Amino acid sequence: MDEDVKVVTSSGNNATGSLAVQTEIATILSQHLTVDGLVNQSLEHAATLDHIMDFTKLRALGSLFSMLNQAARNILNYNNNHVDFPMSPERMERYVTKCLVQSLLWSFTGDSRIKLREEMGRFIQSSTTIPLPDSSSGNILDFEVSLEGEWVPWSTKVPVMEVETHKVGAPDVVVPTIDTVRHEALLYTWLADHKPMGESFLLV
Repeated sequence: MDEDVKVVTSSGNNATGSLAVQTEIATILSQHLTVDGLVNQSLEHAATLDHIMDFTKLRALGSLFSMLNQAARNILNYNNNHVDFPMSPERMERYVTKCLVQSLLWSFTGDSRIKLREEMGRFIQSSTTIPLPDSSSGNILDFEVSLEGEWVPWSTKVPVMEVETHKVGAPDVVVPTIDTVRHEALLYTWLADHKPMGESFLLV
């Protein structure tokens, strides 16, 4: 990142470069990382659910931090492309806190059946004051977080694909769905953080 990029932290101080952004993100997340904070509550709840793989808190937290690393990279990339107008502290907080919710869902219950992921979403909804999608609009699983810090339906990312009649049953034709689009995004997140993908741990 360009070392000349200035970031104004929530404390009102000017700081330079990626370290300032990381410090700001750490400050935003700190309130949720306490003993009785959202992360620990969600971790304890996830441990009571059924998982396809043996659930360990260490692996779950490792996956969580990988996803949060991606959120940090997204902010740094944004600031690098908007040197004169980097992301404001208010917008960063909206983005990071909602990314935390999304990351908790997938890192703690990504290997659980969808019904349990939905149950985890309801648990998080009852345990936090972070703004979440209206329950009438669907489960948190049906949304991603935009760089504006807003919830956006995954359905808006599914490309329209026309399949010729004679190719409908072809084994090499993949029709994009909400599941394929969001799982592709998740896989790229973990790959970007150099996480091994030798075993499948995401349950569609």
